[in-house]
Amino acid sequence: ITAPWNASTVGPKRKHEWIQYSFADFRVVRAALGGTINDIVLTVATESAARYLKAHGERVDGQYMRLMCPVSVRRENESGELGNRVSAMYPTLPAWTMDVGARLESVRTETARLKANQEPQALELLMETNAGATPPVAMGQTLLVGTPFDPTTFLARNPPPVPPAIGPRLPLVGFNFTCTNVPGVQVPQYIAGRKIIRVLGTLMLSGTLGYGVAVVSYNQQLYFNLTSDPRLLPDLELMRHGIEACFGELLELAAATNPTAVRG
Repeated sequence: ITAPWNASTVGPKRKHEWIQYSFADFRVVRAALGGTINDIVLTVATESAARYLKAHGERVDGQYMRLMCPVSVRRENESGELGNRVSAMYPTLPAWTMDVGARLESVRTETARLKANQEPQALELLMETNAGATPPVAMGQTLLVGTPFDPTTFLARNPPPVPPAIGPRLPLVGFNFTCTNVPGVQVPQYIAGRKIIRVLGTLMLSGTLGYGVAVVSYNQQLYFNLTSDPRLLPDLELMRHGIEACFGELLELAAATNPTAVRG
């Protein structure tokens, strides 16, 4: 589906919303309903997006959303080394609204398929194989980025108009939005003797990616950070309300499914 936030290229302005949760609540849902923490994150992010589409009257029957989810592909023998080895997986999930239990099951099925096929590892191998294969003449164009001659600067400052909501949109090329889950330290950290209260993040938006979700954990808390281009997704608080509602429903389902896990 080409969502409203993919209908045009992004401009220079950004809108930000964030939600704070106890990591313990996510562990409760995982213990009662199964899956991983990342599966639960994807469940609330995609169901909230589906409800946003429905609230805006989008035609979603039989349509799917495609996400980009960065994942670590660090090998066991690289434990403790500096730097990262990051690839990505691209889950494809229903764009129509679902019961949160059914949504979680669809996410678990899709992520299990991607892991079984080792798609992130295959993408990393492809990138490593092609490393250095780009001709210097083509790479030379990147030297213009950030200079007064950067052609992308003009486009960012003068984005094309957003097409009206009525009528068909151009087909989506790529994915609808990024959802990244960044594990952090689970004990308090300090800078210059001052305790860090919370850790928030924001995602870079580019091209036709007018919305993204960055999830960061720190000190037994989980933070959902939502970023949008207000031209393409002006009512970002509706996404935030959707995430809050979906996770509340997951907690209720967890309590009904396994009261012992909730009490524990």
